[in-house]
Amino acid sequence: MPDHAAFARAWTAQVYGTSFVSMSRPETEHFLLGLTDRLVAALTAEPFSAVPAAQVAEDLVAAHYTGPTVLDRTLRLVGDQLLSTVDLPAHGELPSRVVALMAALAAGYADALRERTFDEQETIKRAVLRARDDAETALRASDARFRAVFSVSPIGIAITDLHGRIVEANGALQEILRSQASALIGCTLAELVHPEDAAALTRCEAELERGEIELYRTEKRFLLPDGDLVWAFLSVALIHNARGLPTYRMAMVEDISQRHLLYEQLRRQTLHDQLTGLPNRARFTSAVDGLLSQAGPNARVALCLFDLDGFRVVNGGLGPVVGDEVLKEVGGRISDGVAAEPESLAAYLGGDRFAVLLPRSSGAQAAVALTERVLTAIGEPIQVVGHRLTVSASAGVVERPAAGVRTPDLLRDADLTLHWAKTDGRGQWTLFDTERARRERVRYEMATTMALAMDNEEFYLEFQPVVRLRDGLVRGVEALLHWDHPELGVLVQDDFCELAEDIGLIVRLGRWVLREACAQAAAWAAELGERAPAVSVNLCPRQLRDADLVRDVQAILRDTGLAPDRLWLEIPESAVPVEATEAIETLTILAEMGVEILLDRFGKSPADPAHLRNLPLHAVKVHRVPLSGSGNGADPARERMVADLIALAHVLELPVIVAHVRDAEQVRRLTELGCDAAQGPYFGVAGTPEDARALLSGQSPSRG
Repeated sequence: MPDHAAFARAWTAQVYGTSFVSMSRPETEHFLLGLTDRLVAALTAEPFSAVPAAQVAEDLVAAHYTGPTVLDRTLRLVGDQLLSTVDLPAHGELPSRVVALMAALAAGYADALRERTFDEQETIKRAVLRARDDAETALRASDARFRAVFSVSPIGIAITDLHGRIVEANGALQEILRSQASALIGCTLAELVHPEDAAALTRCEAELERGEIELYRTEKRFLLPDGDLVWAFLSVALIHNARGLPTYRMAMVEDISQRHLLYEQLRRQTLHDQLTGLPNRARFTSAVDGLLSQAGPNARVALCLFDLDGFRVVNGGLGPVVGDEVLKEVGGRISDGVAAEPESLAAYLGGDRFAVLLPRSSGAQAAVALTERVLTAIGEPIQVVGHRLTVSASAGVVERPAAGVRTPDLLRDADLTLHWAKTDGRGQWTLFDTERARRERVRYEMATTMALAMDNEEFYLEFQPVVRLRDGLVRGVEALLHWDHPELGVLVQDDFCELAEDIGLIVRLGRWVLREACAQAAAWAAELGERAPAVSVNLCPRQLRDADLVRDVQAILRDTGLAPDRLWLEIPESAVPVEATEAIETLTILAEMGVEILLDRFGKSPADPAHLRNLPLHAVKVHRVPLSGSGNGADPARERMVADLIALAHVLELPVIVAHVRDAEQVRRLTELGCDAAQGPYFGVAGTPEDARALLSGQSPSRG
């Protein structure tokens, strides 16, 4: 049986991959199997004809098997293997028939390939002609469209040569520049713009001419024949020919004068206050930024901040119309006051606050002199809206080297200095003080971290003994609050208690101190019995006004088990004036509970003895008595002062405790003057509960 498939596989192996065809290998093998059947049929047909072989060649070419080796490999394969596919007895004519088929294959392949080439050339020719016609049509249409756009465009268009000289200008450009085409032709753009803009435009044109750039865009002012100016957006680009060579330039000029005017108006409104006409905070801050960023190593800067005193009274009492007129007048006076200063800048920062920047300060004295001059001008009577009135202002002045200074820091320090001036009184100025600012920052840091410090358990108590002078026994211990600040170190209660009162934390903090002190005193009482001391806790005026104070003391005594008479509450004399009826009532209730009340800082401010008799006091405490000691000579006047205080207390039948006793000589003199008890470094500094316990353990159990 003929093995046509084997021949087709061999044929596929010879020609597959030699040409770019869309058939896969199996598809190619199937295609060639059909051609093989036709060749074998022609080989054995009677009568014999080689024409089918030529048709097979035409089908190969039609299938795109046109690679340079296809025909050669096909002919070799037919000559070598075609006879093996014919299952017939030996026939003398078969070899000559194979040769005839090979000749027909070659001829047919050549004819088909030639016809295909002619067809492709004709197709290409027709495509080229069609493309040329289309290009000419498109070019004419494009030129027509360009001419239409050039003529009717509202944007000015100029065609220039490669040197930038105008060769054609449309009507819109003539209208924008208010010039006839004849006046524009031959001119360069640099000759038409404002002289101040010509140099920059000339540089752009030179870069374009040297081929460094293909186009540029910019905003420039064009100078009109009548002297007016037109702001325009200018775009200039090179135009290339078909070979890619630049042939001319096209400039487009858009009139943006109205847009620019609107932008400038918006910019001024954004950067200036509409009421006073002065630069606003944004403009002022930007100016300070620019100054500081460009400051040389020896440059100095001064910032003066002004704030009207009591402006709310004017604005609220006379109305906002009068208030606005006052602000306008003050702004004008400040502006006039600094007009003589070179490069100075006055600004309105909002509210009733103004600022003056001196970018080339010659020193603090000059800045202060300017400030005083402005304050004097502000203080002159003002006649506005039928009212004649006088206003004053306070000022904060910061003057320093400009190098390395940041705008926020400068404004912050000026604001802080202004606050100092306002605190000192009306119409004052204050110069920035670095050390005072450091203290203020420390105070602010403490204020912002105090509540968190309580949660972090950074507060703790130390205890200082209170000793009875007649026998040297410890009758009490004063609980002293300390703050172990992570950055500032250990702070004593005098450093932060007033601050805690100002920020509203003193009640919470005082409640914690009271509970901790009572718990410790109860522990000593359980361990030492009669030798255990009372614990003394300081109360501030705000705590006395707390409606929950009595209830808190009752709860703490109940929870800790401390006897009321072992709790001493120290109150400053200034906290219970005659009119403080609620505070006095609170103290009376506490005293009736058994708590002992001590009047702290006795004698610091004069008090009516009759008023002191009405207070439920158990003792008084005198601080830092003016007694000589450590070898210093006696001062009769100072000793008489102490003696009078002790005598007054005894007349009121109140024991006297003296604090801050430093040496034995002071103890001797206090004993002679009749003082009852004392505390201070001589008897022991404040220490831990363990230190106090060690001191108490060696005492006699007597509590007389």
